[in-house]
Amino acid sequence: MPSVIAKIAEFWVRVHSENTEVINWMKTRFEVTSVSPCDEGQKCVATIHLVPGYGSGFSGFAVATSISHGKVRFDRRDYLIESDLDFQHADISYFNELALRHALISFFSSFLVHKQWGIVLHASCAIDDEQAYLFFGKSGAGKSTAARLSSPRLLLSDDAALVKITTNGIRVYDSPLRSDIMPTFTKRSYPIAGIHWLHQDVHVRCAPLPRSQALQLLMDNVFYWPHTPVDTLKMVRMQGMFTAQVPFFHLYFQKNDSFWEAIS
Repeated sequence: MPSVIAKIAEFWVRVHSENTEVINWMKTRFEVTSVSPCDEGQKCVATIHLVPGYGSGFSGFAVATSISHGKVRFDRRDYLIESDLDFQHADISYFNELALRHALISFFSSFLVHKQWGIVLHASCAIDDEQAYLFFGKSGAGKSTAARLSSPRLLLSDDAALVKITTNGIRVYDSPLRSDIMPTFTKRSYPIAGIHWLHQDVHVRCAPLPRSQALQLLMDNVFYWPHTPVDTLKMVRMQGMFTAQVPFFHLYFQKNDSFWEAIS
């Protein structure tokens, strides 16, 4: 069966499928290796089986979760994830490429929270002066626009940012879970200088955002669907660690790169 060993943040994952097209798609989106990470002293922490042809087209972001017989299910009209409770083995059935990308976001989000490693945040991220700047907002606020306008700066995400959270710092990794802009495959991670809630406006400016409001916005913009109280508590704790260490701002911007003068 065709397979690939792909990397997401610090983790190697084995992905296999009877469909060679989806394996080739993985190779364009993820850092991959033809040598087993186990041969290099590393370990594949999860195995994913991809199965096309499930369900029907996208009809909304809501995901139903359930647990039965030692497995957790994430069920949406266009994809189904069935995983063991440790997220080491999962079957992902999907309708099309959009469904597959969303399913992978859902799986890796739960995987990273379970590991208490970090979160997948609905945000774009660009690097300036060796620091990461995150942009998030309501649908249509301009996350992808801000990413494109940040060129030629290195872009770590345009939609789903991989954020590692520790008591000693918050760092962002290159995300293969992208909507439009292809990944850069950088092997580095970067500390976060700030996160910016986007508003399109004729006047470009930046204003601090209160921590209480920041925490609520963060909670609303993490890709995560609760399935067990234990993992949900892990998520809540990491969100608290995030807001304690990262400054939040309102960013009012135009559709040009002048906003960088206001934030960096």
